[in-house]
Amino acid sequence: MLKPSDAHLWVRCPLAGNVMATGHYYGTPLTEHHADSDSRREGTCAHWVAENVFTGRVDHAREMIGHTHNNGWVVDEDMAHRVDGYIAYVRGFGEPTATERPVDLFNGIVRGRLDTVTASSGGVVRIFDYKDGWRPVEADQNYTMLCYGMAVVAEMATPPTAVELHIYQPRPTHPDGPARVWRIEAADIMRWWGWLYERATDCLPQYGKPGNPGPQCRDCPAAASCHALGASVAAQYETVRSARMVNHTPEQLAADLDFLDLADALVSARRSALQSEAVARIDRGQFIPGGWGVTPTKGNRRFTVPPEVVERATGVHPYKQVLMTPAELERQGVQPDIVNMLSQRPFIGRKLTKNMEAIAKRMFKA
Repeated sequence: MLKPSDAHLWVRCPLAGNVMATGHYYGTPLTEHHADSDSRREGTCAHWVAENVFTGRVDHAREMIGHTHNNGWVVDEDMAHRVDGYIAYVRGFGEPTATERPVDLFNGIVRGRLDTVTASSGGVVRIFDYKDGWRPVEADQNYTMLCYGMAVVAEMATPPTAVELHIYQPRPTHPDGPARVWRIEAADIMRWWGWLYERATDCLPQYGKPGNPGPQCRDCPAAASCHALGASVAAQYETVRSARMVNHTPEQLAADLDFLDLADALVSARRSALQSEAVARIDRGQFIPGGWGVTPTKGNRRFTVPPEVVERATGVHPYKQVLMTPAELERQGVQPDIVNMLSQRPFIGRKLTKNMEAIAKRMFKA
């Protein structure tokens, strides 16, 4: 069985899908070492807050301030503000019709649960996913969201006029703002359905499709044991002695940049996978030569009691006053033209970018 949450892996690499569907690999999943990280616990807590609001247990996320999730994370004012922004965004399209909804695709090949669904009266299926982390997540070509969208479409008696896949991520700065959407028109729904079906069935063990190393290897649980990834990284290292210089043509320069981006992603993924594998083996009592060992690391200290308990115990109000950003001021209802009069976006330099189509869409609001 494949999970929609792993679609960014198995869509790009059928071997990764085979491994995750069957469990046949020689190594230790990376998730064993990251399941209890602060960022994961915080994200789980934020989803819990949103679920409590959508299911009517509370009216607003701010009512959850001071409550503690089962994983020990305490809801603070900042989290409540972020989640309330997400809830307002979703409800701007209508009241959610389902939360934590099970989905099934291709007769059980793909199974999982989605967070929130809203169907408008105009026949547009809208699916939302809240991301609390700092690594930017795009809606366009988001294969996890595509799985959810196709599963909802499969249950509908009447085909929708479009499917909209929404990502809401309030923390990292993004040119499109906290909300991004991938809209699939009715004419393209079946094409994406067939494409996703091919990617899923390629992962079935009977087809034996080879691995396809790429940036997705960073998150693959079997990256440490994958021969295709190891061979790809090794093939990139070859020392050549020469005194000649090269005057790149524009095409050669582009090709070299593409290669280095891929090489950097593969080496990073391989390093992370092997480090996690080494930690797991040391934990099992295995000796790793060369001076490698494990030292304990800890996250930042966090309060285990509500803010009012901290204040009573210390006599100090535990909140600090921080100036809002212009974007946060707009989210409080201030008109954007007023905020623009009071603020400016400083020029901080230039950087090389590749996806000019995406940049053009942002510039011209396509």
